[in-house]
Amino acid sequence: MAFFAVILGCAVYIAREDRDAARQNNTAIPAGLNKNHPQESLIDAEWNAPIWYGFLRWPYGTTAWAIILTLFAIADQSEQTKKAAAAGQVAAEATRDSIRLQEALNRQWVEITGWRKEGFDPPGTDPPRFTISAEIRNPTQAPVTIRAVQIGMVGKLPIKYEFNTVLAPRGDSLEITCYGTVEAIAREFYDAGNFILVVQVTVNFIDCFEKERPQPFRRACLIGPRDQFRSVPMPELPTIAEKHNPQNPN
Repeated sequence: MAFFAVILGCAVYIAREDRDAARQNNTAIPAGLNKNHPQESLIDAEWNAPIWYGFLRWPYGTTAWAIILTLFAIADQSEQTKKAAAAGQVAAEATRDSIRLQEALNRQWVEITGWRKEGFDPPGTDPPRFTISAEIRNPTQAPVTIRAVQIGMVGKLPIKYEFNTVLAPRGDSLEITCYGTVEAIAREFYDAGNFILVVQVTVNFIDCFEKERPQPFRRACLIGPRDQFRSVPMPELPTIAEKHNPQNPN
């Protein structure tokens, strides 16, 4: 801004000098009166002025400087815009980092408890049938919404159930069930109480950040006639969806 003021002041000063020179030219002695040196009688301030006056003289010099200063202003504005954009990007990254930190600190999950065998077929039922049940609970500090549960036994196609059930923190549970039939080849093990099967469950839920999360479970069950039932959790392995995905080479 100060540089612009200096240029404007110089332009005004030169304009006044040119005006005064023009007035002197209008009152100059006619060339004919000086027969020895006729041209020296004329006073032409424009051509006798210092060379640098041309860089500030109206209209060409002043216009050129106006264009130059405008370009400098545009360049400075572009630089300021870039700096503001960079600062905005840094702020956005900081916000995203803060959100990720909050999600990590408030990570939610569900648990499945109460595994049991329900319903007993009358003696002599062939083939024997069984029902395995459990409850999905929310052990965290915020509600979760159960959207889907996929349940099945290893080697069998799973069944998917759709829900829209909100589980309050340490509140009500959602019961899930799995039905099966003992095949003839495993009948001897079942009658002896040594029939082993693996139940896979994948629970999809919406957390407090409105993100859908899948959580897989695997449970090894040892069952037999009547109320013979025991179960233990298994290490986390590929989920049901991954197991039955044709695009998954595993």
